Amino acid sequence: MVSAEALPRLETDLLVVGSEGAGARAAIAADDAGARVIMASKGLFGKSGVTLMAPFSCCAAFGHADPRDNPWEHFKDTVKGATG
Repeated sequence: MVSAEALPRLETDLLVVGSEGAGARAAIAADDAGARVIMASKGLFGKSGVTLMAPFSCCAAFGHADPRDNPWEHFKDTVKGATG
C-alpha cells in the first residue's frame, strides 16, 4: 500500500469532475479565464458520459399523437433503457 505522502501532489484552481459536454465546457471557460484546471473523468475524454446519449435523453411524451404514449410510459421506458 502506498502512503498518501508518497503520492504526487497536484494543485489547481478548479477541479472539474466529468469530461463530457458540460464538464469540458466548464474547463475550457475556466482555462480561458486563466485558471489552472484539472479534469477528472471515469473514462476517456469525449467517450464515457451522457453527452453521447444526448439525442436520446431529451425526448418527451405528451400523448398528442398516441394517448398510450404518455409521461408515465415515457418514464418507464427511460428507466428500462437505463437498466434501472
